[in-house]
Amino acid sequence: MCVSNTYAISFEGVATNHLSQCSNCVFFLHFLAGEMFLIVDYIISDHETEVEVVPSSWYSSGQCWWPPDAFARSTLEKKVVKSVDCDKATWDCYEARLIATFSTYLIYYYTLIDVLKSF
Repeated sequence: MCVSNTYAISFEGVATNHLSQCSNCVFFLHFLAGEMFLIVDYIISDHETEVEVVPSSWYSSGQCWWPPDAFARSTLEKKVVKSVDCDKATWDCYEARLIATFSTYLIYYYTLIDVLKSF
């Protein structure tokens, strides 16, 4: 059985090749650990902004990369959680304002849930 389906945090006894080849496990591992995540406010135009969570590797010095519009929302979320490297040849770069920083996606996610519960 896939370890991600059991929500286990201990990976003892799970074959290393399974963890690296199973897309559910890779997604789950990136969800628990990995690089920092940021909430940024993309500045699209003078009157339009978009707030999103992104891997810290997408942001640098007030600029943030964003995948082309062709990506479906579910695909985009997987790219964010897996911290997919941005393709500077095909992705758009926008001015962006850093709003918040989280050490993992999991911490961001639980913070979001707490905020939403307060409404």
